[in-house]
Amino acid sequence: MRTFGLIVLLALLSGCKHPPLSSSPSATTPTRLGCLISGTDSIVVTNTFASIEDRYPGFSLTVSGDEARKIVRGVSSMWPFSSRIPPMLPTDSIFDWELRFYRGTNHLAVIHLASSTFTFENQEYGGDKGVLEAFSHKLLKLTTPPEDR
Repeated sequence: MRTFGLIVLLALLSGCKHPPLSSSPSATTPTRLGCLISGTDSIVVTNTFASIEDRYPGFSLTVSGDEARKIVRGVSSMWPFSSRIPPMLPTDSIFDWELRFYRGTNHLAVIHLASSTFTFENQEYGGDKGVLEAFSHKLLKLTTPPEDR
């Protein structure tokens, strides 16, 4: 009986809620994504165009610690464009940064980032409070030669 009580306590403390009962993917995705990445301890960032863009070959950045936690909070606070009232129109962004979330060696989720928006499971998300946009600027600075800045 103590084990069951401990499991219930841990579930309540984890902050992850059961997704709402709905057939709409937009109603369950934010909670699902937040739960998927809540245990992240590192994020591996690569560029989708690394094989064709001269400045990206072999580029990879691993983010951990406070910066990873800040990104996880930023991503978890954003919502699908289709869930807004009125619905927001998708952008014409190129989602070229791939962020893979890990806990140890376990892959948790992947998003594709474009400045202050991202895609997850073919759904575009918005509502950035500046965290992702600042991170995008950091990535551009890291991959842009000084003479081109």
